[in-house]
Amino acid sequence: MEISERRIAHRYAVDLPAYVELNGGKRCPFKVCDVSVSGMGITVANHWLVNLFPPMEIPRKIHLVNFDLNIILPKPFLKVVVKLGVVYIRRLNMEYSLLGCRLEEFKALGALHLSEYLISSQANFNHQDKALFAERL
Repeated sequence: MEISERRIAHRYAVDLPAYVELNGGKRCPFKVCDVSVSGMGITVANHWLVNLFPPMEIPRKIHLVNFDLNIILPKPFLKVVVKLGVVYIRRLNMEYSLLGCRLEEFKALGALHLSEYLISSQANFNHQDKALFAERL
């Protein structure tokens, strides 16, 4: 089966640690593997999926599971918190899955911090994307 690209915006490959705070104070660890102005790809260990996607009945309509992802950027950048909507899940192997997520909302100045990090770390950063990130403030 061929996988088609859903995002129109350019993807920037990254390798950033992240986590979701669960009820009870536990942290579910993630890795952010790519970012665009409209979404991101994140990987998670399969055993955490049950904590993120509780059993529910969804009657024939699109329903996104939302959560706040805390992205740890290297110093001197600040932590970014973004509300994501999971669009799809693809199993990578027996241990990990990739979640394709839509960016719903950045908290505080998260869009600005993320775009500044991408500018500093990506040689191919499209500066028009900085304006698109700024629109999300």
